[in-house]
Amino acid sequence: YMSPNYFESDYQIPMPLSYRNAIVSSLVFIHNTIKDANITLARTQGRQNYFTPRHYLDFISQFVNLSNEKREELEEQQLHLNKGLRNLKETQEEVSKLQILNQEKSKELEIKNKEANEKLKQMVDDQQKAEIKKKDSQELKAKLEIQNEEIQIKTAGAMEKL
Repeated sequence: YMSPNYFESDYQIPMPLSYRNAIVSSLVFIHNTIKDANITLARTQGRQNYFTPRHYLDFISQFVNLSNEKREELEEQQLHLNKGLRNLKETQEEVSKLQILNQEKSKELEIKNKEANEKLKQMVDDQQKAEIKKKDSQELKAKLEIQNEEIQIKTAGAMEKL
């Protein structure tokens, strides 16, 4: 079955050709099924139900409207998802930059910690040296005091002899 040319200009369904043929075949099948159902209805119940070309065109129009509505909904969903994906990519890039910055800062912190530890070690060494010098100077002071006392005793003894 081929659809008439005037349908194509009035009711264009923008889909790939393979989908178009499937849709046309489905619409024709539905139309023929309704025709067969009307014949069966007329035989069994004696009622006549008419399905005119105008009804068929309304059916096609309704199908096109529904198809367009669903397409718009899908496009909105896709836009929403793309926006979300874009935000996720931006966040991923930002996290990557922050991780690189964090690595650099960690390296700087490690270097500063090493320098601080070396400085602290040097300060402890200097303090120990100062304590040793202080101890040595106290010992020397004690020796000098003893020598001064001995000198005073000797000078006092020499003064008495004089």
